[in-house]
Amino acid sequence: TRGLPVMFKDDVLGDENFNWVKSRFNQVEEYLASGNYTAAYELIDVNSIIDNWLIYEITMNNEYGNPGSVYYYINGTAGDVPGDGKFHAGCVWDFDWATYHNPTNRIAYGDYYANQEQPDYTRFLYEAYNQTQNSQTGKKMYIWIPVLMKDPNFRAKVQERWTQIY
Repeated sequence: TRGLPVMFKDDVLGDENFNWVKSRFNQVEEYLASGNYTAAYELIDVNSIIDNWLIYEITMNNEYGNPGSVYYYINGTAGDVPGDGKFHAGCVWDFDWATYHNPTNRIAYGDYYANQEQPDYTRFLYEAYNQTQNSQTGKKMYIWIPVLMKDPNFRAKVQERWTQIY
């Protein structure tokens, strides 16, 4: 719906599996776009998404805004061990150039940040870079976080989780 790019890390073993994953992903997108959060939560593991997002926010890692740097997986069935079939967030990775920004001295990697617009570090990264599309790369941003944050129940779960881990 929003044109998020999706790549597969592993061979999905045929068109049937590929189409199943694609259909599930698109279904999540459609549910979120229509505000049907209850249905979307049947297809995503909300707790893993919250934990994953908090890690990126705490480390000021804006790679979460780049869908190619975010890893989700489906906990499917393996042998006799049934999975829940939901999208899970994790593992966290890609903590190279976009982590632990220093808002007062943004010189890193040979002045890479010198000509970059200064984000508002008093806001969440998905808000500070409130874009639906990155103007430089054309990539869609932030997977599902901006849409999920519109749901008061999701925000309450984030607050509950933050209180628990803080």
